[in-house]
Amino acid sequence: MIHPILQDVLLCLCLVLLAIFVYRGYIIDGRVDVSPDTVSQAGPIDQFTYDFIEKYDTTPLWYPHIFGGMPFQASGSFQSLQY
Repeated sequence: MIHPILQDVLLCLCLVLLAIFVYRGYIIDGRVDVSPDTVSQAGPIDQFTYDFIEKYDTTPLWYPHIFGGMPFQASGSFQSLQY
C-alpha cells in the first residue's frame, strides 16, 4: 500500500507531466497562440481610417462597418495607427 502523501505527490507529478506534454509547443518550443482574426482585423480598420482622414481631414469617431456601428477611438481600434 502506498502512503497517502506519496500517492498525492505522484498524482500531482502525473498532472504536471501531462500538462507539459499537452502544452509542450508553448512551454518548450516557445510558440505563441495567435488567432487569425486578431492579426487580420487591423487591415480594413486602418484602410477605413486612412480613407476617412483623407476625405474629412479628421479622425473618425464611429466605425459603421461592424456590429451596426461602434465607437471608433474609444474601442481601441484606432491604436494600431497611433503607436
